[in-house]
Amino acid sequence: MELQEILSTKISEADVRIIARKALKDKGLLDTVFNLVFHPDEKINNRASWILGHICDLDLSVMKNRDRKILGLLKSEEGLKGGRTRNILRIYNTRTVPESCSSDVLDTCYRFLKDPSYAIAIRAFSITVIYNISKPYPELLEELKLVLNDLLKHDEAPAIINRGYHTLEKIEKMNRKKS
Repeated sequence: MELQEILSTKISEADVRIIARKALKDKGLLDTVFNLVFHPDEKINNRASWILGHICDLDLSVMKNRDRKILGLLKSEEGLKGGRTRNILRIYNTRTVPESCSSDVLDTCYRFLKDPSYAIAIRAFSITVIYNISKPYPELLEELKLVLNDLLKHDEAPAIINRGYHTLEKIEKMNRKKS
């Protein structure tokens, strides 16, 4: 059975982990997973991006030379609030966004964060991606701090509150070290 066919049916977390481990050993399968992230069927691209996330949990280097293409999806996901966006952002919670993509990703993640119609996981992962991009730039950290302080006054989602406060603590810790 082809991977696309498998992904069109319901798969379990165990299936995802098995496919991820196999893809690390089989470049053809890895390429297929990556290409299916771009499949027009939302069910298939969600599941392929889920597998890609697990592959990256095992070896982040598989994204080398693939970042620009995968991050381009975030920009094109305007209005889409699904699993593929969440899975891509999850990858970049631990992987550094390349400098060449950071400006676009930063803008996109701020859009996700500020729009309560996006899934809570997308918004929470966006906080971490924004923080990771902003770390080397004190002025960007200050902007994030302002946005989070404002957001935390109005947002009631526990994941946003938790991630927001933890990020504010990290920013304050960084500021104390510089003093």
